[in-house]
Amino acid sequence: MIAKCGTSGKGFEGKLNYLFDGKLEKRKQEDKRATIISYSDNIRIPSSALDKEGRNSLINDFKAQASLHNKYGDGTTEFVKEHILSFTKYDKSTLTPERLKNIIDSYIQDAGIDKTQFVAISHEDTNNFHVHIVFNKVQNDLTLYPEWKEKLKTVERAVSTSLQYDLEITGQQAKYVKSNGVFENRLNHSDIQQLANEPLIAEARNLKHLEKLCEANNIPFEESKDQAYVNVNHKRYKRIDLDTVFYKNRKPKEKTKVQGTFKKGSVITKDQPKRSKPKKDYKIKIEKDKEQKEVGEKKRTIIPTQVSTNTQTGRTPWKKGEDDEDYIFKKKKRKAKGL
Repeated sequence: MIAKCGTSGKGFEGKLNYLFDGKLEKRKQEDKRATIISYSDNIRIPSSALDKEGRNSLINDFKAQASLHNKYGDGTTEFVKEHILSFTKYDKSTLTPERLKNIIDSYIQDAGIDKTQFVAISHEDTNNFHVHIVFNKVQNDLTLYPEWKEKLKTVERAVSTSLQYDLEITGQQAKYVKSNGVFENRLNHSDIQQLANEPLIAEARNLKHLEKLCEANNIPFEESKDQAYVNVNHKRYKRIDLDTVFYKNRKPKEKTKVQGTFKKGSVITKDQPKRSKPKKDYKIKIEKDKEQKEVGEKKRTIIPTQVSTNTQTGRTPWKKGEDDEDYIFKKKKRKAKGL
């Protein structure tokens, strides 16, 4: 399965009308064979492609939620978003209506599209079977859908969904199979969460570690020739699924904050209890401050220098003594007189 994010748009009417009967003449088709696969519970759905009234209700529901945003109608903000999922011939041969809905719902949840209005409609008017997921960028909490690194994340979600449902991974998708983004998506899937709770696998940090754990517990361990599967205790596991659990086991555990009033920037955790600070003895502190003050006063006190009288002038030269200000004043006075 391949996924790509389509271009955004400002109007819901053109996009939603296209899903039911757009470009039929250009493709020389009489019917797009549009089928509604999944939709959110806060929109009205037309009964068929010919239900014009139902289609208008769907359009109005999307417009009503978008109009609650403060930038609606300014002519600059786009509110219509679309993701397209394309399936290979092999994928198409494995799809049943129920399985297809599960795949679409899983992708929608991974992409966070379930937090807003959406409708997923499949088309069979081209050689490749594909599904359009059109959704409102104004989410149910009236914030805009996050689009940071959306192209990369769309590829990672397609790969993680393909791994979950054994769909074909083609072209450039192969290099994303062991990316952190795919691992993070897979950790939210029920099959990986169940695998992560199995004995020994829940402890292993890599395949070699798992092999040693099996050896220590006298449990059979065998890796397939193509290295795509591993047999543990006569049970078969996908190597890529095990790699996802190993990724989880290697991640550092998040520290939980404990309620309380602390200094700015400090973090107290449950595994690191708050340290009690020793109480200050203010009597000792007062005595130390007093001692420091006395030492400072002694340093500032300068003993006057004994000098002899100048025999030529009969004057006693000024030397710096205890009173610095008096010395400076007299020095300036003598300088003014030219002495």
